[in-house]
Amino acid sequence: MRRLSILLATATLTACGGHASPAGPWATFNGADQPLVGRVWSADRDAFLDTDDLIDALAGTDVVVLGEKHDNPDHHRLEAWILERLPTLGAVAFEMLDEDDAEPLAKGPNTAAELATAVGWEDSGWPHFVIYEPVFAVALARAAQLVAAHPSRGRLRDIMKKGLRLDPLLKLDPLSPDEGAQLEQEIRETHCGYAPEKMIGPMADAQRFKDAWMAARAVEVPAPRVLLAGAGHARRDIGVPLYLRRQGAGRVLSVAFVEVRAGVDAPGAYQPERFDFVFFTPRLEDADPCERFRSQLEQMGAMHAPAGPSATPGAADAVPTARRCTVYRAGNAEVSREAAGETAVGDASTTAIVIVTEDVAAEVPDDGVEAACAARAAERCGAQTGPDACRFEVHAAEPGGWDAARPLGATE
Repeated sequence: MRRLSILLATATLTACGGHASPAGPWATFNGADQPLVGRVWSADRDAFLDTDDLIDALAGTDVVVLGEKHDNPDHHRLEAWILERLPTLGAVAFEMLDEDDAEPLAKGPNTAAELATAVGWEDSGWPHFVIYEPVFAVALARAAQLVAAHPSRGRLRDIMKKGLRLDPLLKLDPLSPDEGAQLEQEIRETHCGYAPEKMIGPMADAQRFKDAWMAARAVEVPAPRVLLAGAGHARRDIGVPLYLRRQGAGRVLSVAFVEVRAGVDAPGAYQPERFDFVFFTPRLEDADPCERFRSQLEQMGAMHAPAGPSATPGAADAVPTARRCTVYRAGNAEVSREAAGETAVGDASTTAIVIVTEDVAAEVPDDGVEAACAARAAERCGAQTGPDACRFEVHAAEPGGWDAARPLGATE
């Protein structure tokens, strides 16, 4: 967002050593001279394809899943190019629109601008609509059905509180041990290793539910369908394509738009086997995202943050308010009552909800309180995992109770 004016001003730049974009001049330019840029790699053929061959491969597919980096404008322009080139197009589903947007979509906005207003895009938290507009414009021009594919935040909060349940419609059957390990590793990688280990399980559950939900939304609309989502959701081994196949979608193909990395020119270095096709693009920025967001990620994963003042950037400038952290965890009531400072709800012979309420240190800035509470919950819960084993909440007065608490890792 901060770089939007720069991106638009440099939209006429073209790659020197890389290949041109079929969607017009590259809007991004970092790494544009790398030889992979503008090329498409087929995982199954273990070879490059022409862009025309990519369209031919996607034609007639029941569901095409396009995986993007949300803030890269070239990814959206290439998505629009694919939507424009497909011979037939029944529906386009969007991760960026959740089920609360279904009603305004049903009223039939005629233009991309009308759609942005109808769904309140400006307040949605997604990147500026100007980079998504080409995709919506093509979908509307082709009279495709627009689908709000993402579950609502309320539904996700409910999943996080009550845990992941097997659903005969979503086909949320357990993953194999290898698939489960890959999903958890994906979460560690996308959070640069800073997510507390106790958060990995609940976050994996949420990811699985989102993938299965988006697959179901794509299956129920007219074919051929295209789903636009983040690249992690487009993985054919553990992402939306897995649930599309489980739900009987037919032929499914995924295309990931992947930013090249400095000095990395071998396709195999980008793990292309995770997708059917990888389309290489310049990168939006040269900064390492893990370095750029280091302080924020350390706060989210406070257990991994270095001790001392560096763990809470800006603490000296913060004006903290009085807050308390309450951790709810499952435990044996009789044992729990023997622990100082713990209150157990339940019989001594049953599993109880153990409540621990403590003040949050005054030096913790306001924007770090939730991370500090999450870390405290992870410490208190020990080896216990899952949304029913550990929950926490931050509050200014008395805690609101079990129903008001968040499961460990259920941050927005």
